[in-house]
Amino acid sequence: MVRRRTIFVAAALLLLAAVTQSPGVAAAEDSARFVDVLGQKAIARLAESALSKRELNDRFRQLLDEHFDVAAIGRMTIGRYWNTATPPQQQEYLKLFEAQLVDTYAERFRTYAGEKFVVLGQRAESDKDFIVSSQIIRRAGPPVDVEWRVRKSEKGLGIIDIAVEGVSMAMTQRAEYATILDRSGGDFGALIQALRQRPVAPAVR
Repeated sequence: MVRRRTIFVAAALLLLAAVTQSPGVAAAEDSARFVDVLGQKAIARLAESALSKRELNDRFRQLLDEHFDVAAIGRMTIGRYWNTATPPQQQEYLKLFEAQLVDTYAERFRTYAGEKFVVLGQRAESDKDFIVSSQIIRRAGPPVDVEWRVRKSEKGLGIIDIAVEGVSMAMTQRAEYATILDRSGGDFGALIQALRQRPVAPAVR
């Protein structure tokens, strides 16, 4: 009788542990699948060498819309300065920021198109942020390490940063924008003006 009760208690504790841990584990696994789908899409959609820059940018913009939380990245990139901007400035900044992301990173990602993309693992940094480790296996040259920061929100999963070989996209942009804002004494309008002056390829409509 005692042995049976002990087995029952042990089984109950194991079940409780599984119920307690499964949401976080499941979310981390969902993040890994989310990134894997993105990686395979990127390789397939950007692989065509005949794509014009406009077509390439349009396809990359679609990937951003489907998988990235551009608003969260944009806010994180300017940190405390976000609250100094007026609502119209915030809206224009996010549009310009997305256009800059597309123009800067679409061509870089095309260089990896056609290569093999593999997800290596994932880990939880909090109850809503997860890091997914991956590699781009190149036919010539060493593999490229890529880490994806995925955030879970009410809208679902969205990527808020990418680190290629340890270099963070968000932090790189943040350093660049901070320089502009510091030189202008924190004038948010100066950042918007600087982004307006950067030529970007228009989307294909």
